Amino acid sequence: MDEDVLYTKRKNGFFAVRGFDTIPRIFGAYVRDRWDNRSDTLIRELKPVFEKQLDRRKFFEYYLPTDEKAAWSWWMPNIWDGVIVNNSNVDKPGFHTAPGRWPQWFTFSLGVKAKLSRFRFWQRGAWIAFTDRNIKKFELWGSNAPAADGSWDGWTLLLEGESVKPSGLPMGNNSAEDLALVGAGEEFVFPPGTPEVKYIRMKVVETWGITTAFTSCRWPSGEQIFNNLSMANYEQTI
Repeated sequence: MDEDVLYTKRKNGFFAVRGFDTIPRIFGAYVRDRWDNRSDTLIRELKPVFEKQLDRRKFFEYYLPTDEKAAWSWWMPNIWDGVIVNNSNVDKPGFHTAPGRWPQWFTFSLGVKAKLSRFRFWQRGAWIAFTDRNIKKFELWGSNAPAADGSWDGWTLLLEGESVKPSGLPMGNNSAEDLALVGAGEEFVFPPGTPEVKYIRMKVVETWGITTAFTSCRWPSGEQIFNNLSMANYEQTI
C-alpha cells in the first residue's frame, strides 16, 4: 500500500514522507509516469528521525551593524507571527527591506540552541508569486556567538537554498502547481551533521526580479517579502 504519492511536473526535487515512529522500518520508493510505466522499487531499511517544531514565541530580532533594516513598516517579527495567508492577501505585512546594498542579510535568535532539520518559508503569493522582490536564492548561516561588529566571524554556512518554480513558465505566468506550492510553503532540508546553533543569519543572494531589496516571508514560524520571508517552520531534531 502506498503511504504517500507525489504528483509533479518538476524535473528534479525533494520529497519526504513523515509521521512515522522512530523505529527502523522498511521503505520502498518508485517512479511512475502518466502512462503508468513504473521504475524498479528501491527498498531500504531506515530509522525515521524525531522532529519537534521550535517555539516561534521565543524568536527575536538580533540586529547587528551590517544587517539590513526593515522598510515601509514591514518588520522582521512578522515572519514568525504564524499568520499564513497563502495566495489570498498580498498586502499582509511580512518583512521588507529598502533598495540599496546587495546582497542583503538579517539576523535573529531562535531563543534556544537547536539542531535544525528543515524549515519552510512562504513567499508573497497570488500575482506576485515568483516575481519582483520575492527571494529566489539565499544562504542560511548559524552561530552561537555572533561577532558584535556584524562581520561574518563566528558564522557557519548551514544551507544554500533556491526557490524553484515547478512549471518553469516565464515570470508572471503561474500554473496551478506553482500557486499550490506558494500556498503550502517551500521546504528546505538541512544536511546531515548540521551543528546546533542559536542565531540564524539569512543572506539573500538573488530575488526573482533581480532587485536590490527583498520582501520577506513567513516561517511558522514566519513570513518575509520573504511576505512573506513568510518564514515558516524551523524544526528541531532531537
